[in-house]
Amino acid sequence: MNVALLFLLFCYFKLSYSIGNSSNTIIACPEAEKQALVSFKQSLKDPSNLLSSWNNGDVNCCNWKGVYCNNLTGHVDELYLQNLSGKINPSLLSLKHLKYLDLSQNRFDETMIPSFIGSLTSLEYLNISDAGFYGKIPHIIGNLSNLHTLVLEDNSESLEVDSLEWLSNLSKLEHLNMNSVNLSKATNWAQVINELPSLIELHLSSCNLISTDPLNVIANNITNSLAILDLSGNKFKSLSILRSIFQLNNLIFLDLSDNSFEGPIPSITNTSCKLQHIDLSLNYFNSTIPDWLYICKDLEFVNLRGNLLQNAISNSIANLTSLNTLYLSTNKLSGKIPREIANLCKMKRLDLSENKFKDKLSDSFGNMSDCFLGSLEFLSLRVNQLSGHLVDQFGEMKSLKNLYLGTNLLSGAIPSNLGKLSSLEYLGLRSNKLTGNIPKSVGQLLNLQYLLIGDNMLEGVLTETHFANLTKLKFLAASGNHLTLNVSSNWSPPFKLEGLRLGSWNLGGVGTHIPSWLETQKKNIKDVDLSNTGISGIVPSWFWEIPYLFLSGNQLHGNIPDISDSSLFLGLSSNKFSGSLPRVGNNVIKLDLSNNSFSGDMSHFLCDTTNQTYQLEILRLGGIT
Repeated sequence: MNVALLFLLFCYFKLSYSIGNSSNTIIACPEAEKQALVSFKQSLKDPSNLLSSWNNGDVNCCNWKGVYCNNLTGHVDELYLQNLSGKINPSLLSLKHLKYLDLSQNRFDETMIPSFIGSLTSLEYLNISDAGFYGKIPHIIGNLSNLHTLVLEDNSESLEVDSLEWLSNLSKLEHLNMNSVNLSKATNWAQVINELPSLIELHLSSCNLISTDPLNVIANNITNSLAILDLSGNKFKSLSILRSIFQLNNLIFLDLSDNSFEGPIPSITNTSCKLQHIDLSLNYFNSTIPDWLYICKDLEFVNLRGNLLQNAISNSIANLTSLNTLYLSTNKLSGKIPREIANLCKMKRLDLSENKFKDKLSDSFGNMSDCFLGSLEFLSLRVNQLSGHLVDQFGEMKSLKNLYLGTNLLSGAIPSNLGKLSSLEYLGLRSNKLTGNIPKSVGQLLNLQYLLIGDNMLEGVLTETHFANLTKLKFLAASGNHLTLNVSSNWSPPFKLEGLRLGSWNLGGVGTHIPSWLETQKKNIKDVDLSNTGISGIVPSWFWEIPYLFLSGNQLHGNIPDISDSSLFLGLSSNKFSGSLPRVGNNVIKLDLSNNSFSGDMSHFLCDTTNQTYQLEILRLGGIT
């Protein structure tokens, strides 16, 4: 028989098999498993009717929402159920072939995790995180010897353990997440974890773990398997545990943020560093930036913010060609920002704020690469001592969403090409020495939500053109400049503000009242500063509901009504308010009524019997006549 004939015969049998199996026959789930699910549903509360498809009239429960069956046998082997409450019925024990059970994000009316779950011995995946349980985790979960994934995360912080010995039976476990479970009584947690030879991913964030004798804390058994480790938000202090962790050969993700580590960041002895993500933020490390930062060439994410790191950033930062996120804020770094940073082609988020960098902005960012300009989405250099002008290249950052340059020594004009940043959502330039006019091109920033340019030396006139397309603007903070607002009396702004700070602006000359266009903003606005703007007249009644209200240094007059509980900070000094002092709501924190013309009885001012407590911390009444 020749090859051609063999091929034809093969095609014939293959086609015959395909036709024979192309019928619409669907394997239904066994009746016992269907009835088990019906009983399970009857114990649940389903206000959103998520289980409407669980209809006893439907013969095949494999068609029900959240239920998945084996294609060959019809047995239920996967169950996904969220947003329910009620009781978990032990009828689940009839699902003998169940491998995958996800009951996370529910609100079950249970006290503890039902112990019968430990009898579902076919389970390979169990997720009961944030399901409304509280109390001790039952040890019987350790009977689930086939588990590959166990997720017990509890963001309500209601779960705890008295021991973790039961984990030792889970030799196949690859993924363990017990974030926010109280493990303070599990003093031998590290030794137990070390007995899980298959473990690849471990999440023990915010578990009240403390530094113990780190004898083989993360020891040899898992050295070659563990790739992802999250121990953030605990109470570790000793560097010994960190040294042990740095010996892990295949670690690609490490989060030790928000602990209490002190001293220098240890070296990584592993020359074949595979780390891609490292977070050591919010500790007390006081060394220079570790050399290994520049050696682990696969690094994509680095967060060392909120420490006490000193000295400069090395030019070797150029080696990190995969880096997309670098957070070094709130340290004591100084010197120059290496210009090599502005050549990293994959960089998306760069935060060097709250340090002591002193160079000119143009020295570090005056010759940025095209790929850096195209990829960067977030740049924060705020609260340093950077000087010089804003470089024109900032207007070429096509993907930039957030630009924070406030509280530096920057001077010169705001480049007009910043108006080309169509993705920009936040522009922070406050507390510098910027001069000149605000370019009209700012009005082209279609996605801008926050414009913070206060406390500079800007001058000139702003018209409706400056705001023409700012439909998403939420917060405009520009107090402390020499600016004038010149808009028509019937102007209807395109935005809906939450905050407006125009202190020291010229809003239209002597005798100008509070601008009428502000009434279009009253639905959302919570923060208004019109102090020292020369406005006069009566304050609109709706203003008194604004939580943060600053109107000092004007010619406003009339009575101040009783201050509502919605008010928190009120600066009303140096006006012409008169009449009795108002009753003060019990939520007011700061109140300045100084240099006005109040009169009459003040017994009700802070002696109102309807208010049992006051939050008032600062009160100024000086100069009242």
